[in-house]
Amino acid sequence: MVRLAAPLFFLLAIQLAYSSTIVTDTELNYSIFLPENWVHRVVSPQHHRFYDTTGNYRSQINLIRHSFCNYDYPTSKDWTMVNFIAYELTVKNVHNPLGIFLYGDSSSSLIQPDSLQAAEIYARFCYLDESPLYWEEFVRFAATDTFGYEMYVLGDTLDMQNNVGFYAAIIQDIHLPGETMDQNTAIFSGRQTAPPFDRRQAAQVLFDLKGRKVPLRDNAGYEASGLYLPGQTAIANDRKIVIRGSSR
Repeated sequence: MVRLAAPLFFLLAIQLAYSSTIVTDTELNYSIFLPENWVHRVVSPQHHRFYDTTGNYRSQINLIRHSFCNYDYPTSKDWTMVNFIAYELTVKNVHNPLGIFLYGDSSSSLIQPDSLQAAEIYARFCYLDESPLYWEEFVRFAATDTFGYEMYVLGDTLDMQNNVGFYAAIIQDIHLPGETMDQNTAIFSGRQTAPPFDRRQAAQVLFDLKGRKVPLRDNAGYEASGLYLPGQTAIANDRKIVIRGSSR
């Protein structure tokens, strides 16, 4: 198991503080410390990407903001935990690419600055083919009000094993807005936005409420709204790029 040690993050945070540029985005409402030679790219209105222009750090950091409504997730912590569980279950049950769970933390002490409950996972994947392809992903979830943030880095195993602490330190210091809604009454605020995932898409991996995998052949036509990751997420698209090969 790979442990992302706290002292390492502390030292990296000091390094970033002395050699970084603060990027603040008012549309997605976040701020991030970018090291020297790193740039910010807008992929879509809800998806931003950050990477090193020198190529010394080959993996790219991504931030995606999802909208959700309080009927589906009564509190922002619910969104965070559901997505954490869904990702963990996907890693442990996916077959090609094969997922390997390395590390996870969803404890209450894990906070996204300044005050949001966070959850994170580090996983390795292998695309099974004549020439197997390996890569790793570090993913962190956090949410506020009716917006969920998916922050992740995806790259080849050598770069990730050498630099995952560096990437994680950048992600873990992304500042997100605090709660402005009363979470005890948020469920009554009405359906304001669409849920983060398309309900009409058939589940690829389906689980019951106890986390047990349900064979899809017994649930033909079932339209899931919860614990699965649909095939068209940004991470899934980035995996396709890794497998098929593509320039930045």
